[in-house]
Amino acid sequence: MMRRTMTVLAVTATLVLGACSEGNGGTGTQLSPGTRLIASLQPFDACGDLLDWFHTEGAKRVGPYGLPGLGGYGLIMPMVGGNRLSGPAMGGVAESTSKAVDTVAPQALQTGGDYSGTNVQEVGVDEADLVKTDGRRLVTIGLNRLQVLDTTGEQPSLLGTVALPTDLWNHQLLLDGDRVLVLSNGMSPVEGTSGEPGASPDEAVKSIMPPLAGTNTAVLTEIDIADPAKPEIVATLTIDGMQVSARSIGHTARIVVQSDPSGMGFVNAQGSRGEDVATEANRAVIRESTLDQWLPSYTLDDRRPGGGADAKGRLVACDHVSRPPDFSGFGALSVLTIDLSKPLALGDAVSVLAGGRNVYASTEHLFVATTRYEEPTPGSSAPVSPSAPTTEIHAFAITGADPARYLASGQVEGTLLNQFSMSEHEGHLRVATTTEPIFGATPPAEPVGPDDAVQSTTDRSKADPTAAVSESMVSVLAFDEGRLSQVGQVAGLGRTERIYAVRFIGDRGYVVTFRQTDPLYVLDLSDPSAPAVRGELKVAGYSAYLHPVGENLLLGLGQDATEQGGTQGAQLALFDVSDPANPIRLHHFTMPQSSSEAEYDHHAFLYWPKTGLTVIPVQSYASPNPFVGALAATVDRTAGITEKGRITQPVTSPWEGAIHRSLMIGDHLYTVSEVGVLAVDPATLTTQAWIAFPAS
Repeated sequence: MMRRTMTVLAVTATLVLGACSEGNGGTGTQLSPGTRLIASLQPFDACGDLLDWFHTEGAKRVGPYGLPGLGGYGLIMPMVGGNRLSGPAMGGVAESTSKAVDTVAPQALQTGGDYSGTNVQEVGVDEADLVKTDGRRLVTIGLNRLQVLDTTGEQPSLLGTVALPTDLWNHQLLLDGDRVLVLSNGMSPVEGTSGEPGASPDEAVKSIMPPLAGTNTAVLTEIDIADPAKPEIVATLTIDGMQVSARSIGHTARIVVQSDPSGMGFVNAQGSRGEDVATEANRAVIRESTLDQWLPSYTLDDRRPGGGADAKGRLVACDHVSRPPDFSGFGALSVLTIDLSKPLALGDAVSVLAGGRNVYASTEHLFVATTRYEEPTPGSSAPVSPSAPTTEIHAFAITGADPARYLASGQVEGTLLNQFSMSEHEGHLRVATTTEPIFGATPPAEPVGPDDAVQSTTDRSKADPTAAVSESMVSVLAFDEGRLSQVGQVAGLGRTERIYAVRFIGDRGYVVTFRQTDPLYVLDLSDPSAPAVRGELKVAGYSAYLHPVGENLLLGLGQDATEQGGTQGAQLALFDVSDPANPIRLHHFTMPQSSSEAEYDHHAFLYWPKTGLTVIPVQSYASPNPFVGALAATVDRTAGITEKGRITQPVTSPWEGAIHRSLMIGDHLYTVSEVGVLAVDPATLTTQAWIAFPAS
């Protein structure tokens, strides 16, 4: 392990950029390249002001193919058969205290008894997932039905099932008492897509391709399981847009939805023919557009006997809509507050005219991050010129059951890996990002060796900002009068590499970068103004997910690899980080020619601290004996990582029984697939029960 000398940038919370003071401390008032403070969001006081803004900004940017970048700043609408379609930015999954715990895995602390809860990022902040349990019942989605199982007896049994609409997908669940909230995505037709309003009847319009109809919808379905033998859909809330992610604390859920303007009736020029006519027709569409076309709407269908009345309308009030000071797109990023203990209702929503991709939440704040690219040239169908992307972050207060309230915005250079790239601790937000090389940029004159990975931001600012070398960094932000202002940063991590895993635990950070080998960086974040690298460990392969499994112990899941970076198979690795300056890999285990869903979805990872049992879904294409199921292993500081066995479900085709989740309830280890649930003895892995899901 090579220790390195590094300097740190401490940035004062000011918009004034002064000369950088050089020295061993590396402190000064100069922001690192690509990083800047952005002003707080600007609210709209009245609907007229909001519509005027849409008309003005739309007129600037509309062209022969409608509006570029719907659903996310700078995103070009993809071509389909000569037409361009708009679509929202696909989100993350996407996580309550703002203080993480060093000694116990979050999954263990999320339990309400002798059962494992959803593997979450932050203790006490639940995340929507495919499976939920309260220790008595297990609920999951299989064969497009909600399946409810009894887990209290000697053997689990299926209690009841109810079908979900067949036109919905990407189901996730939240469970609160006898209520299940199913979060789904769908598609609905758009009215008025024949080019109206504003389409010219001129003969020249015949050269214009008609737009394709359809808009994304986020669907919230409330299911009553008070009588688990007869689960019943009692209400449905349909919203224009797509669900990005969801969190719940106690009975209060926060649902993040990304919506695009719909029903505009833009026309699209076919090649270069009719571009002038198409542009003019689309300008007319903008002039005649209404707020109902720009803002998302909702429909509430309440099926309870004597329940509340059905309702429909705009999702958010005009004075609850804000925008960044710089144009960030026409899509609306909305945070809904839902009381899970009460019948499903719209609740209060707040919207920001910006995109949203990654969501992180502590018990006090919810942060939504989106990648920001250079804005396309107004009216042009040409691709956007290469530019270094940055990440915008918007913070909302989510204390108690009150509606989410916008607090502040900030921006850092580079892009996030996932939700684990953000973490709040003692009033500061830590953000890990990677800056990728710009296509066509001039590479550095001399090769960058591993010993040059950590350098001062001061030195970096002198270099060519377009140098085609990726690197990663951790920026520390603080709330500052409507802004998330950078107060510190450590940069230069993994030059020529990118981030593969991040975990923040208390006042430490752990960052894995990879290209050929896996540097695990241990960061000291105890002083927010001077974050520093304390140690580094280089091993073959990489970790894609890091999980705390005891005091100063990290379990990494990823891929083993050759010295040249070729992946070899799913790998579990146990790291001792008790000495931050000298992290050690104690043990590792590899399943050749395999991969795991848990490498990119932490909900698929199970660690049971009572016994050290670790279960991950795996797929191996090794010939002649491919394997689809789950790997069970025990993890111990002294004994190492030992394969306990492999679990498969009793189905005709192993692919239909692909295991997606594992959980512990009492004396049973459950594995869940699309077609059923298998219960096994966690000590011997012998089958205790197999519950096949009915398809109807």
